[in-house]
Amino acid sequence: MPLTIQETPPSIVEGGRLCTGAFRVPFRRMNFMDAPGLGGPLRRIRLKEWIGFGISHPEWHITTFLLDAKITASALFQAFHRGTNDSVKHVQARIGGTWRLPETMWNGRCEFTKSGFRIACHHHLEAGAHHITVEAAATRNMPAVEADITLTEDMSRVPPLVVSLPVGERNSLYTHKALMPASGTLRIGADEITLDPARDIAILDEHRSFLPYRTTWRWCTFAGYDTQGRLVGLNFGDHDYIPDPDHWTENCIWAGNTLSMLGAGELVYDRTGPMKPWHIHDRQGRVDVRFFPEAKKSERHNLVLLRMNYFQCHGHFEGVVIDAAGEKIPVDGFYGVAEMMDAHF
Repeated sequence: MPLTIQETPPSIVEGGRLCTGAFRVPFRRMNFMDAPGLGGPLRRIRLKEWIGFGISHPEWHITTFLLDAKITASALFQAFHRGTNDSVKHVQARIGGTWRLPETMWNGRCEFTKSGFRIACHHHLEAGAHHITVEAAATRNMPAVEADITLTEDMSRVPPLVVSLPVGERNSLYTHKALMPASGTLRIGADEITLDPARDIAILDEHRSFLPYRTTWRWCTFAGYDTQGRLVGLNFGDHDYIPDPDHWTENCIWAGNTLSMLGAGELVYDRTGPMKPWHIHDRQGRVDVRFFPEAKKSERHNLVLLRMNYFQCHGHFEGVVIDAAGEKIPVDGFYGVAEMMDAHF
């Protein structure tokens, strides 16, 4: 049975107990280390945290991604030109412990600066906004980038997805995802890009988790405007490490001012050719969409005990989703991403 959305306690750990379920707004205090079984200095290095935004524009798909994996930290700006699939990528890494993400997004700031590269963020949910600036100097292979972007997260108009999931006895996953209009300007080399909040959409992915050493998932998300002018979107994960995915899941449908929780489902793709169409469906018959990849980015690492095989595809989705009221909503070329992760970390 899908999760029921409940009011959010002040802290994610209350009275020594980790709060689990789906919640109306993000937590104001992320005191993970107060939970029995999660605390302690050795456990802390297993806490993975990131904040990412994917922004869809008619000609570009833009990603900003900030990661604090405790052992290491990194920041990424990447833009795919949808007409040519050319990619502009600037990424920098730092030693773990030298940089941290803000505890919450209610009024948090962070800045990642290194070697002619800077991403600064002000997450201000009190005002319903995220402000991102990017400065990256040109390199031998990549053009310079400048960006000044504002993303409007109005939780009274488009509810956020906020879930805290148990993953066995000593692991957990928290995520906050949201759809929001994007405005601002970017300069990528000689290209000048203006984001139009009536057209361009950002999808937030805030993630904080203690996960098993072997972690595998398939995940997708997309957003677009339907014929009624509503923001419509899907967040859909197929996680091998969650014991009861029919109940403990982050899967949901956005339709205007409503958010509907879903149960378990599958992302099916050709493992020999992930650029072929994918099929995404749930067990309740409320999601039946196909994903048509247009571009792909991959990462592979093998450091004996630390290994990762990851890829993410950008592209468009076609099909239908059904909200909690039973309304069938066509998915007609909505843009988004789908990915696969298989990691030992």
